[in-house]
Amino acid sequence: MVNMKIKRSIYKQLADDLNRPEVSIILGPRQVGKTFLLKKLESGANARGLRTRYYNLELPHDLLAFNKDDRDLFRMLTDDLDVVFIDEFHYLPNVSKLFKAVYDTDAWW
Repeated sequence: MVNMKIKRSIYKQLADDLNRPEVSIILGPRQVGKTFLLKKLESGANARGLRTRYYNLELPHDLLAFNKDDRDLFRMLTDDLDVVFIDEFHYLPNVSKLFKAVYDTDAWW
């Protein structure tokens, strides 16, 4: 019972944060529900009319989409999107640099 309350609390907080211009990172051990949470957040964002894109970098075609020069990658993550979900982001080299570049621009607000 306590575990479900914690999960709902995390979901609500993250769902509320989708309206804010920030980068949120969900960390945790394998098989605890991070992917489920991301998909649920994306579904909720879509239901609210937000334009989203979900990438799972364990999937070769999603990882390949990130094999672009910095400018094209930045456009892919910011043009015509309100929220981007990146699952298994640790597969990207220099991912913190990418997150910082997206956050530091005014492309989202």
